[in-house]
Amino acid sequence: MKQCHRGTTITGWIGETYVGDRIRNNWRPQRTLKLAAWVFAAIACCVFIPVASASVVGTLATGSGGSITVSLSAITWSTDPASTPPGPPWNGDVAGSLGTTSPTFLTFAGCGTGVLGSAGCLDAGINGPNEGIEINGNVPLTASTVLPENNFLIFAGNGTTHVAIDYTLTQVLAGSSNSNCAGLSQFSSCSINILGQTSPIVLTLEGTGTTATLNLAGTVSDGVGITASWSGKFSATFPNTTPEAILLALCPSGTCTAADVVANRTETTSNSGTFNSTTVPEPSYAVILIGGGLIGLAMAIRRKKHTLA
Repeated sequence: MKQCHRGTTITGWIGETYVGDRIRNNWRPQRTLKLAAWVFAAIACCVFIPVASASVVGTLATGSGGSITVSLSAITWSTDPASTPPGPPWNGDVAGSLGTTSPTFLTFAGCGTGVLGSAGCLDAGINGPNEGIEINGNVPLTASTVLPENNFLIFAGNGTTHVAIDYTLTQVLAGSSNSNCAGLSQFSSCSINILGQTSPIVLTLEGTGTTATLNLAGTVSDGVGITASWSGKFSATFPNTTPEAILLALCPSGTCTAADVVANRTETTSNSGTFNSTTVPEPSYAVILIGGGLIGLAMAIRRKKHTLA
């Protein structure tokens, strides 16, 4: 046991500095401070290492060799003879060329690159190119469709050439607030009023034709990662046909009546779709870990200051 007289300084073998009857431990606070700094640096490093997500993230673009038919009461996608394999039940297909990530670029469990045709990705193996997609269970989408609707979009390769991807429809978004389709200026829009209810289909005048869009939203899962949210639309082009002409084709008087709904007049054209999915980050432990590191570092600094006081 070391002893010293008041005012005498003695340095011990583990770094203690004895000043009279006070002991200052210079080594232990420094060691604690350095250790805290190293731990904090390790935490920060680990927290910010990118982690591959197994969620369905990116853009799904769809096409079809078939058509879409619109009436006052239903939207129907016809069989797609150009998908792989050909429909039925497939009434849409993945748009894009093998070996590319455009216009479809979708990553999910087993497909980290999103490259079409790669093992574990869309269009892989016997399902490429233009992997078949079943839209809305191959039945018409109507006002009576119950939401959320599971399996709104499913793929020919589900469970075979890639994991099972399921787009669930949770919302059919509202159409245009303008129901007057007559005399629209370029790039202006309207939605047809049907017995006091606005159609969700937005008709936009573009040149001498019309682009019709159906805006949708929902969730998507690959059964592995966290569920992602998606939003997107189906688009259809009616060449040399104005929004007013579409209205008159469905409702000849210009006002849609119950008799017009019963008459079930239709308009048919080609269609495509674009659906973007993103994940909502789960509550991260990064802030907690870094916050804990900062607190620990602050305590170590405070202890050192207190010891040296």
